[in-house]
Order: sequence, then structure tokens, then C-alpha cells
Amino acid sequence: MQYTYEKEKELENLKHLSREKESKFTIFLLITGIVSLLLISGLLLKLYFNRKKATYELQEKNNQISDALQVNKILFKETHHRVKNNLQIIVSLLRMQLQYLDDEASKKIILESQNRIKSMSLIHQRLYKDQQLTGIKCKTYFVELLQSIAHTYGISKEQVHMNIDIEDLLLDVDTAIPIGLILNELISNSFKHGLTKQKNEFIFVFKKIDSNSLLLRIKDSGTGFAENFNWEKSKTYGMKLIRSLGKKLDATINFTNNNGLETTIIIKKFTLL
Repeated sequence: MQYTYEKEKELENLKHLSREKESKFTIFLLITGIVSLLLISGLLLKLYFNRKKATYELQEKNNQISDALQVNKILFKETHHRVKNNLQIIVSLLRMQLQYLDDEASKKIILESQNRIKSMSLIHQRLYKDQQLTGIKCKTYFVELLQSIAHTYGISKEQVHMNIDIEDLLLDVDTAIPIGLILNELISNSFKHGLTKQKNEFIFVFKKIDSNSLLLRIKDSGTGFAENFNWEKSKTYGMKLIRSLGKKLDATINFTNNNGLETTIIIKKFTLL
């Protein structure tokens, strides 16, 4: 009996020690869990504030960039506005000079110079008016250019039936300026020499024909070029200008007498926006 009692007491002591160990282990795990939770919470809190700070700094930088872009936009528009005004002043000065000229050849040179300057002035006017400051909406620009030249030469809607097909492309300035100057020469030539009937036809086509080519086509119902005329060797300023600008645009230019003069230009060097 004594042996059994001692054994039971020993077992009871072992159980008590086991419960103490379990209790201590549970407390250790609880403390460890709390400490870990506090560490994770602190880390998350630090990450939250770091992210909030980074977001604030990024927002500040974005605001600064936005302000700078707005200032640049205003300056860019103002630059185009001033260039347009200066070109218009030159046009006005040339117009005044015409009043003091009696020589018809000199008047012709002044008038042609006016039109060339107007073609460039219209580009800066478009850039100033439109939200897109780096590109020209060619449909609007070409129609305005056509109307301006028609007004210069006193061409009315009753005189000419115009068939206009212009794809609404957005050209960069370096592409639009040489094309505009070429158009000025071609349209002026048609209005001066190609409209010889009471009811004339005028065709104007401009569009993208593939990823590497733009098509410019102008046709009038006039008499066309003389049979012995060689535009590639012509010494007139207009033809020299067309040849020079054509090289800049890597363009293939063809003139054909086809019930009037038909001009076809395939442009290879251009930038669309």
C-alpha cells in the first residue's frame, strides 16, 4: 500500500510539473505572439506612413510637372501667336508696297511672296488656335489655304467647281510647312493659268495611301503645260521651290496634261502625330 501511495504521489507531482511547463510554454507562446504582432503592426504602420509620404511627394512632383507643362503650353502658344502676327505684319507691308509699284512683273513677285508667307502664317495660326500644339490638322489647314489663295486671285465659287478629298491627318510642323508651300505654288498656278473656262473644275486630293506614303493630287481644267516645258529644268522661282521642297519630303513629282494640268506627288518622308 505504501508503495502504491508513493507512486500515485509521484505521478501527481509529474502531472503538476507537466501542467506548469505547459502553462509556462503557453505564456511564452502568448508573449511571443503579442511581441510578433506588435512588431508586424509597427512594420505595417511604418510602411503605411512611408507610402503616404511617398504618395504625397509624388503628388507634389506631379503638381509641379503639371504646372510646368501648363506654363510651357502657354509660352508655346504665345510663341506661335507672335510668329503669326509678325508674318501678318510682313504680308501687310508687302501689300502696302504693291500700291507704290507700277511694274507688273514686280507686282507679281510681291503677290507671290505674300501668298508664300500666308501659307506659313496659317500654320502658326492653327497651332495657336488648336489644343494640339505640335501638329497641324491638315484638312482644316489645306481648306483655309485654298480659300486664302482663291481670295487673293478673286476666284469665286461660281467660277470653279471644287472636288476636295482631304483625309483628316495630323501632320507635324516640319512636314506641314513644306507641303503647304508646295500647295501654295500649285494652287496659285492653277488659279492663275488653269482656270480658263466659264465653269472650271478643280480637284484636290490629299490622303495616306499606305504606311510609308502620302498622296497629293491637284488637277485643273486649264490648258496644261506647253509640250516643250520641262519643269525639272525650269528656272522659275516657283518650280525651283517645288523641286527643293520635294527633295526635303523625299517626294516623287509628276505633271501630266490631262484635260488640264494634273499634278501627282507621292511623299515618302513625313511624320504623323
